[in-house]
Amino acid sequence: MVPPKRWVVEIMDAADGSGDGVLQLPDTLWAQLEAQGWQVGDVLEIDVSGPGHATIRNQYAECRRLSVPGKG
Repeated sequence: MVPPKRWVVEIMDAADGSGDGVLQLPDTLWAQLEAQGWQVGDVLEIDVSGPGHATIRNQYAECRRLSVPGKG
């Protein structure tokens, strides 16, 4: 099994007073995620597993992939 790739990104303050964060992904990472069905505006689930470690899932992309015949 190939180990998952590791990316280090910083969560930026949305600067709108909401307390929300903005995750700016490197272009090379975004290209890979887009090929897997991710789209701008998707809602992400973030599981923080320890200091400096998190897993990000996009159930929107997963649902889109399962709804297209031959892609699930």
